[in-house]
Amino acid sequence: MPEKRFLRKEITNKNQENKNLVFAGKVMFYFGMVILIFGLIYMIFNLDKSDRIIWVWLSFMIAGIMLVLVSLVFKWQKGWRRK
Repeated sequence: MPEKRFLRKEITNKNQENKNLVFAGKVMFYFGMVILIFGLIYMIFNLDKSDRIIWVWLSFMIAGIMLVLVSLVFKWQKGWRRK
């Protein structure tokens, strides 16, 4: 009987780790998308200054893309499946 309790605790620990990973992946994905969207909107409204702000804008775009890609790697690694 003690083995069953041990297995239950192990399963709940894995579920908690998976929930934390899912949450972190979602936060990174949405934060990356917000950075990308606001960066594009900012560039559209400031086209007259685009030659002066391109390097700052480009660094934000790269950061947003990296956040989205890392969140997708988390999703791929743990095999998130929608139910």
